[in-house]
Amino acid sequence: MKEIKSLTSLRGIFAMWVLGFHLCAWSPLPGWMQTPIVSRGYLAVDFFFVLSGFILARTHAGEFHHGAYTKAYRNFVFKRVVRLFPLHWLVLIANLAGLLIFHDPLPWRGFIVGEFALAHRWNLFPASAAAMNPADWSISTEWAASILFPFFVLMGLRRTTLAFLMGGICVALNVFVASRHRWIMDGVSANSWLPMLRCGSEFGIGVLLSRLYLPSKFSPDWAVIPLLVVLILSIVHAIDLLAILSFILIIGILSADRGWFCRLLSISSLHWLGRISYSAYLIQIPTLLLVRKIAKSLPAWEGPVYAAGTIAVVLVVAAATNQWVERPLGRWGKSVAATN
Repeated sequence: MKEIKSLTSLRGIFAMWVLGFHLCAWSPLPGWMQTPIVSRGYLAVDFFFVLSGFILARTHAGEFHHGAYTKAYRNFVFKRVVRLFPLHWLVLIANLAGLLIFHDPLPWRGFIVGEFALAHRWNLFPASAAAMNPADWSISTEWAASILFPFFVLMGLRRTTLAFLMGGICVALNVFVASRHRWIMDGVSANSWLPMLRCGSEFGIGVLLSRLYLPSKFSPDWAVIPLLVVLILSIVHAIDLLAILSFILIIGILSADRGWFCRLLSISSLHWLGRISYSAYLIQIPTLLLVRKIAKSLPAWEGPVYAAGTIAVVLVVAAATNQWVERPLGRWGKSVAATN
């Protein structure tokens, strides 16, 4: 499938949104978490789940339509392993080294295997509430969704009746997750099914969204601005389910990849941000914690300087890991899968 640059750019923008959330939650920036736009940054993960289901379905669903499931599934899982795991392992090893160097407590040491396997939020065995890299809870659940991807394709993209059934189940599960957290979607608890249900329901909606057909003359320009207004209002007023609905509609209409708004999002700097978004997401908490240790003597009035400097460091590290880890391994994985 041809890359939709506007959606790639949005992924980068949302990675910066969750970075702002983590920066204010894990750093000495008093009062910033009371800002609605900042405090709702966890919703960026819900956007990632929907977008991941949508992109994977657009790119790989056809591989499961014509038989040869064993080979197709093996290649698909291999490509997902190459995509998700190497950087995850690198970040965990670097984080472990840092914790040992600074003599920090290791409350998760008995659960390290589960986190390395990205199975620590599957609720299949006891897991520590603390993790070496707290952000990887979502990668754990997305890895589970990737393993179940053929099921999502079978349910969502084969028959219309099954698609409606899957849609109803996904919506019901998403509402259930919100209801368990006072209608706030920030549910990442260990030893609970809620993280898996949160990811699976939204990933499934993304798969269903790939069925959307937009006519060749459709332009999202007339619809995207009202949707952005609804999204901002839902964030300000803490209506998380409405925000997620806005994400779904925005992804759907921008998939047309036409109009001035898509061209605006496709500018090179935003597109670059989207290309490094996985790295930026995975490395952000360990990086900002390291920066906090180094800069903890900064006075409170230097908060904006500290924040800007931390964001700059995260972007530099993310660009490096994308250049030297993600891209080479991604090319290698595609070449290996193509020869099998």
